Amino acid sequence: MFGEILKSIRKKHNDSLRRLAEKSGIVFTYIAKVENGENPPSKNFIEKIVKVYPTSKKILLEAYVKEMLPDSETINIFKSTDNTIEDIQNILISKLSTEERKIFLNNLVDKIELESLRQGKKLEDQEEINLIREHIKKL
Repeated sequence: MFGEILKSIRKKHNDSLRRLAEKSGIVFTYIAKVENGENPPSKNFIEKIVKVYPTSKKILLEAYVKEMLPDSETINIFKSTDNTIEDIQNILISKLSTEERKIFLNNLVDKIELESLRQGKKLEDQEEINLIREHIKKL
């Protein structure tokens, strides 16, 4: 569903996959996989797409959350149109058990660590990453 909506918005703006990739800084093959439902969109992906299509922010966020939550929960989240990505993340995380939160957060830290390594900043970021991992263990 999210992918279909993104594709519709992209085409409405006469953007090719490559053009959207240039505008957003996201690899066009990843955008194609999201549009085709092969990959779920990440928080970073959503933030970048919303910056490219700010007039479609609400539609994109609603589609994203509808894929993540049952309809009744989605309705409650979007009663307020002031929800930010951070608000939505907090709502989603609050639905998880403590163990599920730990798994989710550890996966997120793994991705951050990998990105830090790719950017050549692993040593610079390692202390902060270790502190975050220790905090997660204490949950």
